[in-house]
Amino acid sequence: MAHLSDRQKTELVRQHQDGVPWTRLAEHSGVAVRTLQRWAARMETGQAREHLAATRDRRALPPNW
Repeated sequence: MAHLSDRQKTELVRQHQDGVPWTRLAEHSGVAVRTLQRWAARMETGQAREHLAATRDRRALPPNW
């Protein structure tokens, strides 16, 4: 799967909001349609930053270890 920056993810979601179909965005970006839809849902609810931070933190050990 393609590793995209927050800015690139936001741009893909904005393109869809401007009328580009998810399938076309998926073809050109290499990201699954369902993943694009998840990003859009998170951005609508304001959870995008929290999710990305949690994903990054998973690799680190908990502070009590």
